[in-house]
Amino acid sequence: MILYLLRHGDAVESGFDDSSRPLSLPGEEQAARVANVFSMLHLPLDAILSSPLVRAKQTAEIIGAALNGVKCDATEYLVPGTNEKQLFQQLNEMRKQSVLLIGH
Repeated sequence: MILYLLRHGDAVESGFDDSSRPLSLPGEEQAARVANVFSMLHLPLDAILSSPLVRAKQTAEIIGAALNGVKCDATEYLVPGTNEKQLFQQLNEMRKQSVLLIGH
């Protein structure tokens, strides 16, 4: 399995609790640029897993939509401080060739 690792795009700094902070406009543009890189380099991508925090989910959705609807799912196993063994188990159960992980 090919794993791509990505930190979410830039998020707004204030006005929201941490788990609800959305992407800023520059963060949305960063996510779109990542999608362009995947497309230009013809990188294989079968699925996207993100943290359930808003900014990570938004990053995943922007990239997935730009890449012809690559399926995006959120997983608690990408929240800071979780046990990576659970993430590895989830990845193995997915049986995908290439997955983008979006965390913090």
